[in-house]
Amino acid sequence: MRPEGAKGQLISCDIDQQRQQAHSGSHGNSRRYHFSERRSIPLETQASLRCSICIRSCHICHSQLGHVLTLTRLRLNRKKFNGDRLTQFSCLAKALLEAFYSFCVCLSVEVKMKRANQALRDKRLARFLERQASSVGVETYGKTISNFEDALFNVLKSDSTKAVNMFRFIKELENEGIIFHTDPRLKEMRQFLQHLAESTSDDGLLIDNLHLDKEKFIDLFMYNPTLISRAFRRHLIIPEFETFKKIIKGCFEKCRHIKEGQPSNFIQELASIDPNIFAVSICTIDGQRFSLGDTKKMFTLQAISQVFIYALAHTMLDSTTVHTYVGQEPSGRTAGELVLDYNKKPHNPLIDAGGIVVCAILQKLVHPEMKYSEKFDWLLARLETLAAGTKIEFNNGVFIASKYASDRNMAQAFHMNENKVYPSGTDLRACFELYLQCKAMEMTTDTLAIMAATLANGGICPLTDEVIFSNPAVGMPAKTGCSGGMLVVVPNVMGVAIYSPPVDAVANSVRAVSFCKELIRLFNFHHYDSLKMSSEKRDPRQDSISLKAENVVGLLFSAASGDVTAMRRYHMSGMNMSICDYDKRTALHLASAEGQYECVEFLLKTC
Repeated sequence: MRPEGAKGQLISCDIDQQRQQAHSGSHGNSRRYHFSERRSIPLETQASLRCSICIRSCHICHSQLGHVLTLTRLRLNRKKFNGDRLTQFSCLAKALLEAFYSFCVCLSVEVKMKRANQALRDKRLARFLERQASSVGVETYGKTISNFEDALFNVLKSDSTKAVNMFRFIKELENEGIIFHTDPRLKEMRQFLQHLAESTSDDGLLIDNLHLDKEKFIDLFMYNPTLISRAFRRHLIIPEFETFKKIIKGCFEKCRHIKEGQPSNFIQELASIDPNIFAVSICTIDGQRFSLGDTKKMFTLQAISQVFIYALAHTMLDSTTVHTYVGQEPSGRTAGELVLDYNKKPHNPLIDAGGIVVCAILQKLVHPEMKYSEKFDWLLARLETLAAGTKIEFNNGVFIASKYASDRNMAQAFHMNENKVYPSGTDLRACFELYLQCKAMEMTTDTLAIMAATLANGGICPLTDEVIFSNPAVGMPAKTGCSGGMLVVVPNVMGVAIYSPPVDAVANSVRAVSFCKELIRLFNFHHYDSLKMSSEKRDPRQDSISLKAENVVGLLFSAASGDVTAMRRYHMSGMNMSICDYDKRTALHLASAEGQYECVEFLLKTC
């Protein structure tokens, strides 16, 4: 369509030509139009040039300029010009304003998305880096990337400084659960950055504020390339750690408002603790860590210590020797009952009587040359290696108070002495004091979570890779203490530490038990869970995209091969039976194409 007064000149212009004009005009290399020349220029071109000048002043890219011009022509083609040039120009101005308004809305959304992506790494970053880290060079921005550290640098670097900001690097690691400032595996990295900061500035520049060029960044990367590459490729045990943290936060918030239970009245030191304290710490077998709540509050282990002294005895001796003196079956009774099994032994090492016997084993059979006064210091040092070198405290007030309030435990000790349960020559009073000292060990949930993760990792500390228990045989899911602490072990996945003083009638922390129930409800942490028959539970070890792709392939293959039984299982598990692959093919498409009548009938009638 041609407007009046512009005969012989087409309104639709070449977009590429206008982009070129706008681009060259922004650099001052092209001839600009003046107002005196407008009579010889088509009306739309004049308006487009005005728009291009406005857009260029706002630093808008040329592709976005093309969108504005296209929107303008679409609106012009729907209008008929029957008035004078003023009317024509008014219509053009209105069309331009409408187009520019739409463009500004899109631009504001784009800016917000860019800011969000700058703050938090895109979920596809790991896959991008994995593709870039192949042995064959990949062309990116005209440069060849031949290894992972080059790819990582190009993704993390700032476009303005061409360097990697350490704050962003550390933040990205923390998003994957790797705590840069406290992880022992990154100690050499921290020392390298600290030395670099001191040499860069005399004012004590923080390592978070450093900007590393490519050479220094690769030097930093080489201090622990395995951990860094696994973290950024999302090859750790929980690949989608950000999503996992959000779910854990939901469980935490749901349980923190529970007001049931009261702190244990076993001793005054426990009864006087603030009942509103609630802390949860998680450490995976790959050293991914996350904490919520009052994680700086110290608490005594109490009965939780029985887990670690049993594992230590099992490592220092052997299973036959340890279970000569203590059983390994559930008692079906409370932990403090004065009862032995049919062999005149404690039922297992995790009840009070069993804990006393294990202390006697450590006292008499492990390093018997040590003095009794030295044995606790040795045991404390061994447990600190279990916690990656974190300091474990000792609460002397709780220890002394427990000595005057442990009549039942003392009765158990003498009852077992009467039945000759202990190793020959055991000093009963020294053994009992060691047992109470172990119960008075004090730590935070962060420390206990690392110790739990070591158990979950088969006795290897995830933060130091040191073998602590060479022959671990602790197969229990959880252990509680009357102080309100709880130790939870998810084998081959993670350890969880929970602390909340209010306990129930059997001395289990009320909030901790509720939190564990939420974990079991949301994740397949129970030994008898099946993801195939539960659409509500999820496996945090699996990547959601990979899991979805696996389900799609399985469903479509079942439809194409005529496996109605498998399709019924997918349907019962809650899967969307209309899900499609990259070619938009559904199970019904493939079943029909392959002539699988039973599958087609099942999909049409049942799904």
